[in-house]
Amino acid sequence: MKRILLSCFVFFIIACSSESQEYIHIQNTTTRTPFISHSFPYFIGYFYEGSDKNYHYFVEKWKFQQDNYFKLSTDDLFLNEAFMYGDKLIKVNAFQTEKGEEFGKTNSYKIYYEKL
Repeated sequence: MKRILLSCFVFFIIACSSESQEYIHIQNTTTRTPFISHSFPYFIGYFYEGSDKNYHYFVEKWKFQQDNYFKLSTDDLFLNEAFMYGDKLIKVNAFQTEKGEEFGKTNSYKIYYEKL
């Protein structure tokens, strides 16, 4: 009986703590960039997850807190190399690095990635 209760408790904790991937739609990207340059040591970075017909999907990854998911309309953000959602993950930056290449742009900002 104790094992059953313990198993139910563990299952409940796991189910309640699982991350949901609810994407926030960022609108009107012509006024400001959603790609903020964080200086926190536990900020991992921004990652492009892929696209579908209407949106480009991104995740803001953190070491010790929940990741943030957002999407931008394909009409608002032009990407040089779009691929299907779920195929792969590409780290993108708000600023160009030494090895960085342009990955996408809007009317007011660009995003970059490092080609490996």
